[in-house]
Amino acid sequence: YPCDMAPYGYQWFSLCGWSQESLLRGADEAAPLLHAFVNEQLKRFVLPESKLAWVGFSQGTMMALNVALKRVQPCAAVVGFSGALVVSDIISKPPVCLIHGDTDTVVPFQAMATAETVLKSAGVPVETHRRFGLGHGIDPQGLDIAGAFLKATLA
Repeated sequence: YPCDMAPYGYQWFSLCGWSQESLLRGADEAAPLLHAFVNEQLKRFVLPESKLAWVGFSQGTMMALNVALKRVQPCAAVVGFSGALVVSDIISKPPVCLIHGDTDTVVPFQAMATAETVLKSAGVPVETHRRFGLGHGIDPQGLDIAGAFLKATLA
């Protein structure tokens, strides 16, 4: 959908209300679109779910976690940059790598620690990486961390 917080770009759901309830409602409403797209791509490329890695940034992280953790068949991995955990029911427990800048003014840095706590308590293997001095973005070191995580997970 067109982004309601900027004159350009797109969004999965509105971020104007930053409560957990509004984020969850928005992610859950958008999830069927992402489920359908991923199912189509898995079929198109004859790819098993066990070889699928989700990588998201910001709201893309929210959606990747929301959808990947709810699928019956677990994917290979999830990498999330500068996002938050927005999911009610965790069904699958793939390895998760979260990377977040500690000066992020869009998605609070604390969202990573909250996600880590919830994921670990649900039995989801998770690793987190603080990027010192990074705002809402992805830096070369974060890309290296994500690449190494995916390489080790998909090996």
